[in-house]
Amino acid sequence: MRKMSLILAVLLLTLVLTGMAQRPAIELRLDGRLIDSESLAYEENGEVYIPARELCERLGAKVSWNRDEKQASVTLPGLELTAKPGDRYIVANGRYLFCPDGVKLKRNRLMAPASALAKAFGAGLDYDAATRVLSLTSGGLVIESAETYYDKDDLYWLSRIIEAESGVEPLDGKIAVGNVVLNRRDRDEFPDTVKGVIFDRRCGIQFSPAYSGSIYNTPRKESVIAAKLCLDGANVAGESLYFTPIRRAQTCWAARNRPVFGQIGKQMFFL
Repeated sequence: MRKMSLILAVLLLTLVLTGMAQRPAIELRLDGRLIDSESLAYEENGEVYIPARELCERLGAKVSWNRDEKQASVTLPGLELTAKPGDRYIVANGRYLFCPDGVKLKRNRLMAPASALAKAFGAGLDYDAATRVLSLTSGGLVIESAETYYDKDDLYWLSRIIEAESGVEPLDGKIAVGNVVLNRRDRDEFPDTVKGVIFDRRCGIQFSPAYSGSIYNTPRKESVIAAKLCLDGANVAGESLYFTPIRRAQTCWAARNRPVFGQIGKQMFFL
């Protein structure tokens, strides 16, 4: 009986692996035309990765590889874009577009999420998971520049509270703190500006760095990047409104009164 169960398990695993191997490639099309003849596009954690050069050059952009920086540079009238393998974002006109699983190399080709590239180029995007066809449509406006898109006050205060509350945390931990601030800003029961949220004390001090003075420390580069990612829609903390260090997670007010979202880095987040 045990031997029969083992045989069935092996057969089932074989069928699963065979099915995965036979899964059809993703077909990448721009304005109806196939642009990924090598079938490099693939899906990972709900995001479709596509070969950046093939798309960018078909959209009329010039693509170059900087050996010293180990990154790709893309230029088009009105658009300057850089992408570096291992980074969890691409930079387009100074805007930071989140790539949760990072920019990657596959068969010596730079791969980036289709959603981020489409946003940079102002391209329409539609993915049919059933037919495994990803369709991009050109003709839109390229992404607005950072200088006009990011509100200077929001960026100033958000980068500083991220530094003060999570300066030693990994990127996800920094983004999560920024998410809490922006979630509060967008809720009626909290102030409607980033600065207002940070200095809010209607129900007691909400962010201690605002009153200890550490809010005024100059943020490091990654904290500024995290703030820009948040302002461009990056979210790892869902609708969380509260957070606390793990060491206080069992005793703080939020732990007693709010649903748990989960742990990110060394902090616990609550809805």
